[in-house]
Amino acid sequence: VTLDHLVDRFLNYTDLVQATFNSAQSANRDGQRVVNAAVELDTVARQATERHRRQADLVLELGTATPAITRMHLARLAEELIDNACKFSRQGTPIKLELNAARQLSATDQGRGLTPLEIAHIGAFHQFDRKKHEQQGLGLGLVLVQKIAAECKADFSINSELGKGTQILV
Repeated sequence: VTLDHLVDRFLNYTDLVQATFNSAQSANRDGQRVVNAAVELDTVARQATERHRRQADLVLELGTATPAITRMHLARLAEELIDNACKFSRQGTPIKLELNAARQLSATDQGRGLTPLEIAHIGAFHQFDRKKHEQQGLGLGLVLVQKIAAECKADFSINSELGKGTQILV
């Protein structure tokens, strides 16, 4: 993870927090809507897995649905979901990104999983078991996903089983 990448994520987080207080500004910030979600998601997912040297693990199931979201937000969602899946699963295990007909985006991995208590305590700059699991980053990934989902009035949920993996749905 490069310093530029960390700074970009932090600035994106602060933008989303600010947008909570000024939704009019948020609505006008990036009015460019997604035209072809599958192409956008494919590009972002491949770049994210390449950064982690996990290209062979990527499984894409991208339908023709077009979510009502800006390109910037869709790209950030996909990047954060794939980035988390890469960080918290072993190389050689699948990382699946799916966009279904109901316009629901999901990322699934076979990583270490989260406990219900960890899911309940997801927050900015909070990393779980950092001493046990070496982690790079600021602990903003899932918080960014939550904030984008809230700003887009989308549902956000996590299904996870410790030791078996995680599925995040937006």
